[in-house]
Amino acid sequence: MLDYLTPQLFDSLIWAVILIGGALALLRLYRDLTRPLPPDDDSSGPPGPGEKTPLFDDDDDRA
Repeated sequence: MLDYLTPQLFDSLIWAVILIGGALALLRLYRDLTRPLPPDDDSSGPPGPGEKTPLFDDDDDRA
């Protein structure tokens, strides 16, 4: 059925898939590292030293 698929052709296909996947991974890494960063927002992230975190949300109706 697959008589044309010699070991050399199979190895070539494997190398082609590895090279194409590596090239796409490098392209994705390059795009991720060179994209503009989002603006800094001081309200996000963990609180700094001396800042207290609220135990409940302000709009929470717990009794």
